[in-house]
Amino acid sequence: MIDRRTFLKLSAGALVLTAAGALTGCGGMNDRPKVTIDGVVFMCEAPVITGGSGYAVRYCPLFAIQNDTGERVILEPKDITGTFTDMENNMYPLEFIRNELTVEPHSYQEYGSSAKFCLESENRVPAEYSNGTFIMRVAYHNQTAVFRYDGKTITPAKNKIRTTFCRRALLETGVPGGFFVLCRVTCSLHWGWQCAQSFTHFLHVHGRGKGDKAVE
Repeated sequence: MIDRRTFLKLSAGALVLTAAGALTGCGGMNDRPKVTIDGVVFMCEAPVITGGSGYAVRYCPLFAIQNDTGERVILEPKDITGTFTDMENNMYPLEFIRNELTVEPHSYQEYGSSAKFCLESENRVPAEYSNGTFIMRVAYHNQTAVFRYDGKTITPAKNKIRTTFCRRALLETGVPGGFFVLCRVTCSLHWGWQCAQSFTHFLHVHGRGKGDKAVE
């Protein structure tokens, strides 16, 4: 049995640790579904969902960012996307409807209300939001933090953003996006030509006729 003085000391220590955790944003962070990309930790939990049954669906999770790097993290609305898939595999795109998110170097930022972090379907959703799956994607440094919510559990994952050579070149040089279609056609013709050349070489080497003469 501890005396009153020891009890007060232990209580004070617990309060100090709790306050420190609240100030640093580290309280309970390890228990949250999270994805780390290049020193930046993205966390997502406890979504608030409204709408459906003939109305647009809103998906507003508790979202947080722990920036352990020396550079500022900036997420534009286009970097945050999502989808809602109902029980009949009908898919409804979700778009981020809030302002860009900015987190200073070596700091923590939490977005705990729908006024700061929320996605909404572009069209009305006839199905009930409880009968389906939500997937939210956060693009950062050519990688994507993915959070899948099945109505009970959020499952995190990390994917790399794959772009073709032509698309990557357009993104890096700033060429207008409308030119992307022409570039894709050019790339397709280029690879098609290479394939034709390889096939012709194969026939030339292996495709011999009855007269033991290579097919030209």
